[in-house]
Amino acid sequence: MGLLTTDAAGQYLAVSKVTIRRMIARGDLPAIKIGTEYRIDEADIHALINRLKIAEV
Repeated sequence: MGLLTTDAAGQYLAVSKVTIRRMIARGDLPAIKIGTEYRIDEADIHALINRLKIAEV
């Protein structure tokens, strides 16, 4: 699995880049900052999706 930009993560989750940045700021989505851009591991996106699915139940 690779690292995604906030744009790519937003497309993957069908949300805006701003929403991804808010998730990072709240600590809901781990990310590393490389230069001026955040990078999100695909595994962390899958973990977030699973947490959201559980929360819906």
